[in-house]
Amino acid sequence: MFLVTWIVAEITRLKMLRKGVLYYSIPSLCVFLLLCIFPQLLVVVYLGYYQELIFPCDIALSSIMFVFLLSEIIFGSAFLKEIIHWKKQEYYEQFLEQKSKLNKKK
Repeated sequence: MFLVTWIVAEITRLKMLRKGVLYYSIPSLCVFLLLCIFPQLLVVVYLGYYQELIFPCDIALSSIMFVFLLSEIIFGSAFLKEIIHWKKQEYYEQFLEQKSKLNKKK
């Protein structure tokens, strides 16, 4: 059950990352970060440390996956903040441009 959840969440997470980065889509990047935190981290911790039958490679591979997920969360959050700042600035510039066009018409 956890493996199926992990596979579905991983495919969805990577598709959202691709869409978010290619199109600078803030909602897609938010979904990516949420999928990193909620199902992914929990499933990686369970499969690596708390399942009934644990192999030595499970602990090592889960630790590596955990480090990669944490780095994705950190860098993804920084990238999301940068995109939000960029989109806000773009919106403000468009607002000022439209305002100046309206003032010229008067």
